Amino acid sequence: MVNNATGLAVPIQIGTLAPSAPSYDRQFDYNINGDYVEGNHRLSVRFMNHHERAPNDANFPLPIFSGSYQADDQSATVSHVWTMSPTMVNELRVGFRHNTGLWAIPSLTPPAGLDQFPNIEMDDLGLNLGPQTESPQGGHQNNYEATDIMTWVHGKHTVKYGVDCRDWIAPSLFLPRARGEYEWSTLDSYVHDYMPDGAN
Repeated sequence: MVNNATGLAVPIQIGTLAPSAPSYDRQFDYNINGDYVEGNHRLSVRFMNHHERAPNDANFPLPIFSGSYQADDQSATVSHVWTMSPTMVNELRVGFRHNTGLWAIPSLTPPAGLDQFPNIEMDDLGLNLGPQTESPQGGHQNNYEATDIMTWVHGKHTVKYGVDCRDWIAPSLFLPRARGEYEWSTLDSYVHDYMPDGAN
């Protein structure tokens, strides 16, 4: 703003901004366990499920910039223990574990000339407009395992041997600030469309 009498710029004071957005965490967990014993055999089954949802709040928490967070975990194990004799036991175990963690951003129309909505920062206000800075990101992890162990006891000695096979598949996406981040030292620099001159 310019003072008409003096022709000098007059600073406009801006107060503290304190926005808020919904913040919650919904979680659902359960376990299923089962055991069956007959003679020298024991069959065990285990299953676990974890399901979690929450908002992925932006650095400047306005609802329009809030994305979503999801975490899902499932694991299943089946084991068979065979007591072959008083001195020999065989255990076969197969298992699977799946894990997903995703931090999503909302669908926003990007400013003209950009293909994605970036983060826009003004240092003097401590303001960061846009979705959560390091999102979107996430990954999946699948772990498969099969184990067969033989235990043999002879006098004071115990011998264990077997096989443990694992396959681990874990694709992920993590590229911080992939949407772009533009930082100005002052709101005035931003309003006058100067080149970003922030500290970052």
